Amino acid sequence: MKSRFHYKAFDAKGGEVENNFYGTQEELKEYLRSENLTLFEFKEEKPKLDKSKFKQDDFLLFIEELSYLLKAGMKVDDAFSLMLKNSKKEKTQTLLKEIIQQLQSGKQLSTSLMEGTKKIDYELLPLYFNLLKSGEEIGEPVYALDALYKFLSFRIKIAKEIKGALVYPMFLLGMSVVMILFVMLFVVPQFSQIFSPKELAKVPALSRYVLESGMYLKANLMFVSIIVFSTIATLVFLFKKFKKNIINALSSLSFLTNFFITVEISTFFNSLGSLLNAGVTLDKALKSSTNLINIPRLKVVFETAQDNIAKGKSLSSTVESYEIIPSYIASLLSVGEKGGNLGDISLSIAEKEMGEFQAVTKKALLLIEPVIIVLLGFFIAAIVVSIMLAVISVNDII
Repeated sequence: MKSRFHYKAFDAKGGEVENNFYGTQEELKEYLRSENLTLFEFKEEKPKLDKSKFKQDDFLLFIEELSYLLKAGMKVDDAFSLMLKNSKKEKTQTLLKEIIQQLQSGKQLSTSLMEGTKKIDYELLPLYFNLLKSGEEIGEPVYALDALYKFLSFRIKIAKEIKGALVYPMFLLGMSVVMILFVMLFVVPQFSQIFSPKELAKVPALSRYVLESGMYLKANLMFVSIIVFSTIATLVFLFKKFKKNIINALSSLSFLTNFFITVEISTFFNSLGSLLNAGVTLDKALKSSTNLINIPRLKVVFETAQDNIAKGKSLSSTVESYEIIPSYIASLLSVGEKGGNLGDISLSIAEKEMGEFQAVTKKALLLIEPVIIVLLGFFIAAIVVSIMLAVISVNDII
């Protein structure tokens, strides 16, 4: 692995030279020899390894680097050795070392990659394995790596689009909650002190509820904070553990149905197109792509398609019989089947659905913003009105 060296040396005239060098010890020796320098002191500053978890972005970078090196004509084992030298992440180094070991034992790249990902607890989807395996079978591993890179980029793009769409609404919602809590913790209790317990019992019900809630929150701030943070942590844990079930439940809601279906269809056809263009047969490509779908009623469509294709029927004829699939998709698939370019057509469908997803997201954001603002205004108005009613009722109490 390359390191940063701080060295001191004598030049040919006996003068002292002090400088920095980045590379291996062998490269440093070669450099000093070429510059006619005599080393008398050096210090190696080893780079600190990134010990974070191996994520999808890391896998994307891994595939991209490997693809570029193989395109440049480098041998597979040499490519991995070079990647290992340049890697600054602990998990990536472990992955590369395992792959090199597996390759040296005579295993293929796809199998070596699967064994390597097991070593670092990274889930290698069957789709990724099938892409690489098919590339090896047809003698085009570089093409398979390109297809895998494009599919990974597509999935990451969708994930970022979804996260980006949620950031602004969540920010608005969070600020709304903060503002309401601020009013309840620091404004309402000030008004509550005006009233004695007997007077507080005689104010209007809405006012009494708001004033008592403010006093309770301030008096039990630590307890309430623990409850809030525990609830948030529990929700995050449950979402991670039951992600598919939650997605299925959300996708059944009428106003969210199109959103989830569009994302799933886009992901499916991008996967299908990538596999077909990499040389995977239609039945295997369908099976791998169908495993990516989380919505049961959408999954049924393509599971049925697998059975029908085994019986000699076309993919387009199965798809057109389901209303959940946009009608234009069956037409495009039919063209692809007749023209022999089903892979390219599938990728085109994926891009079109991605565009539809972006359009739906923009519409949703335009609706969510005013809804949150109106709800915030409602809560603030309710607090203000309750305080005013309580103040006005003071005369009646006296």
